[in-house]
Amino acid sequence: MTGAPAAVWSIAVDAHGTAAQAFADALEPLVDSVSVFAGDEDRTVMAIVSGLVDWAVLVRAIETTAHQHAIPVPRIVHERLDGIDWLGRNRSHFPKLRYGRFLVHGAHHRPIERCGLLAIEIEAGCAFGSGTHASTEGCLRSLDRLARSVRPRTVIDLGCGSGILAVAAVRLWPRARVLALDCDPAAVETARNNAAINRASSRIVVRRATGFSGAGTTTVDLVTANILAEPLVTLAPDAARRVRSAGHIVLSGLLASQARMVRAAYRRHGFRQVGQVLIGDWCTLVLRRARDRRSRSGLTAGGVGTAGRHVPGCRGGGTLTQPGATALERRCG
Repeated sequence: MTGAPAAVWSIAVDAHGTAAQAFADALEPLVDSVSVFAGDEDRTVMAIVSGLVDWAVLVRAIETTAHQHAIPVPRIVHERLDGIDWLGRNRSHFPKLRYGRFLVHGAHHRPIERCGLLAIEIEAGCAFGSGTHASTEGCLRSLDRLARSVRPRTVIDLGCGSGILAVAAVRLWPRARVLALDCDPAAVETARNNAAINRASSRIVVRRATGFSGAGTTTVDLVTANILAEPLVTLAPDAARRVRSAGHIVLSGLLASQARMVRAAYRRHGFRQVGQVLIGDWCTLVLRRARDRRSRSGLTAGGVGTAGRHVPGCRGGGTLTQPGATALERRCG
């Protein structure tokens, strides 16, 4: 016997400024999905939850967050969505987002008037990275600033989620090769779809992997990692082996209160901070790996190492740092 389909509910909470992200963070472990949508002044936190809902727990999470931020408890509006394409409805509320030179948008915004901006179309699906979270915004702004001074030829997007940062890298550096890694099969599928939507599939390789395990022996000019503080600390030794001399790593998904811990972990492995973006309680760090004293000036911001051997016919002037080339390096031409 088949039971009735589970009820689906939308929950909307209006809030000012950074408080909206705090409410979203409080709701995230209690709901199926949550997004923050920016209006002219206020922001709306929109959550979707299905099945049996413990409304008392949800209300308590909102009340506790309001008290922690010393603000009035906001009005909570909920609506039953049975028979409604709630995912499509949620997408239709997804706004165009401008971060530096990036314009992040959904399919419902087509056609896009770019006006000289770098457009990224994102279908978040079940993967993190629609562009609404402060950690994703911090990464995009950091990459935009970094592009003023560096031209990486090889990039790893670690914990790629929707693939938004991988696409952003291709938008900034059209000749770059990007390896996008995530342990979640849904994220891998979503990232591949978004690479195709943005006509970047020829530049982006997407793999399912934990940490750097899917990168083989690849060393790169730039790593982006928008995950969480503790995994970032754990990955510091491996990051030092993956990022080339004078290369960069962009770290996000950490709170401002955790920045010192993460920064210290990477300092022990030869990284120094060269940039930082603070958005509310969230922090994004941009670190540069120290130049290898054993190598001469052959390694530029673009990243051709003296230890690597040149690949004939490679448009990006790529190198193989090991005798056995990985997929990322083999596809450099």
